[in-house]
Amino acid sequence: MIAANVKPYASCIWNWGKSQIGANLIEVGIKELILTLLLRTTGKFSRFGLKVNKMRYHCDGYTEQYLTGGEATVAYNPEDVTSVWLLENGIYAKFTIIESRFEGKDLTAVQSLQIAQRDIAKGVNQDNLQVQINLARHIEAIAGNVRSSADVSIKNIQDNRKREQRKHHRNYMKGAKP
Repeated sequence: MIAANVKPYASCIWNWGKSQIGANLIEVGIKELILTLLLRTTGKFSRFGLKVNKMRYHCDGYTEQYLTGGEATVAYNPEDVTSVWLLENGIYAKFTIIESRFEGKDLTAVQSLQIAQRDIAKGVNQDNLQVQINLARHIEAIAGNVRSSADVSIKNIQDNRKREQRKHHRNYMKGAKP
């Protein structure tokens, strides 16, 4: 490079390297370049879709992976969680988000929404637990106030039956006038 009098700037070094024999450069489209530069993470297949960053994604043609499960490398854009790209054998497959409430949002906004949702659910669970405790106490109080029958002996069941019939029986024939 010194003999060729190449200036120490990135563009000059690049142009000099490109002109050298054995420079094997391939053309890459802008979309593929952008997908290559995106962040990577591990996604998990489940019956509910591809789960990446605690969000679910879907793409037609991946039913087998959904049923069998497993992990895969996924490229994602933290500025827009609407879609992620599954990387398989150098090919990118686009997955779209299932939960439409997260469309167009960035990753930090989605994570704060998820945290707020969990906090609300925890509060509701605590309220629900308190209501169940109050219900159990109320049932116990009602059960404690029940009066037990004076004569619960099975031996005198016929006498009890006759006594109850006398209490509740009305003789309508006696009240009828001829």
